[in-house]
Amino acid sequence: MNTPKLVSKQGTYNESTAPNVNYTVKINPGAQTLNNGKALTLTDTLGSALDLRMDSILIADSASGKQINGATWSYEPNSKKLVFFIPDKRAVTITYKATVQLKAGETIEGASRGPQ
Repeated sequence: MNTPKLVSKQGTYNESTAPNVNYTVKINPGAQTLNNGKALTLTDTLGSALDLRMDSILIADSASGKQINGATWSYEPNSKKLVFFIPDKRAVTITYKATVQLKAGETIEGASRGPQ
């Protein structure tokens, strides 16, 4: 039996998204009870070459695509730590963008550590 991953993350960076990396994080696709009904905390740390576009963050219900009321997030620019607080027992999709702060020819190292 294949159990779906509880968290998956995909980043897209190409000519059409530049200078941004577009991230999609899917959490709890089976809408399982993971924390006795209490909110879940998801942490993501951006790489040093990325700046979060705070105007791009959307925490949505995976089925409807509608923003989830009560789901929140915080960001600490010095550590580049992004923390999401999302409801348990719900399939959630988080999307956001990060702007690449590199000069032409430089490469991205540690673009993002991924959700934890």
